[in-house]
Amino acid sequence: MIYKPSSCNYFTLNEKELLIVNFLKGISSFRVVTGNDVDLVKNYLSISLLDIKNPNALEKMLIDNGFLIPENYDEDSEIEMLQLDYIYNSKLRIVVHVTKDCNFRCKYCFIDFENKKMDLLIQDKIIDYIRMNISKYSGVYISWFGGEPLLGMDVIPDAVILCVNSFDEVDYIRRTIQYIESCVDTKVIALSVFPLGYNDQLGRSRLVPLSDEVLDKVATALYKQLGIPAFILGRESDMEELYAKTVSFFSSDSETKE
Repeated sequence: MIYKPSSCNYFTLNEKELLIVNFLKGISSFRVVTGNDVDLVKNYLSISLLDIKNPNALEKMLIDNGFLIPENYDEDSEIEMLQLDYIYNSKLRIVVHVTKDCNFRCKYCFIDFENKKMDLLIQDKIIDYIRMNISKYSGVYISWFGGEPLLGMDVIPDAVILCVNSFDEVDYIRRTIQYIESCVDTKVIALSVFPLGYNDQLGRSRLVPLSDEVLDKVATALYKQLGIPAFILGRESDMEELYAKTVSFFSSDSETKE
């Protein structure tokens, strides 16, 4: 079968590792390529057409994650449909940039770590905009962005969905929840689990995508130990459930929220 590289591929060389992701497939396609595979993958993603009859393990990974697509596949039409769906979708999507400040220094971060928080006027304007326009939409998606959003605690809303790693210790998550709820008048109503983690083969040298089975076990264990529902970030069914839970929380009366 004849394949071609996807137009949505992005890759960058980080020391001796090649980091690749397909923006059309999303975060689930993120892979770290090492060793001799680095040059092979760079070659695969730069050749205009490839004839692959019996895919090896590396080729299968590239095909399954959308890096290589059939020659006759109209990727531009799919992108256009996604854009139209996003534009005409009935849900309002807002990204709130709480602060540029951050207590981490991740290599890949593009933020300049300026110690600046969103001022009160902008906070009020966001609330006013939602109140004036909410009747036009079937729901609202609000993402909190930084820097490190928790450094802007005074901008945190009535409810928090806490993003956690699959490998975070439960006591650490519990302390984080207690800290958030003690600093401001808010409640952590759900956990969102990042779908990357470590495996036995590679140890803690790099993050790899986790299987649905492993992620389900993580979410179940968190719920049993913390009593807070956990959802897998990026999994469509989980995101719909999380959305419904958020709507339910804000639709209930104050006694139920307690």
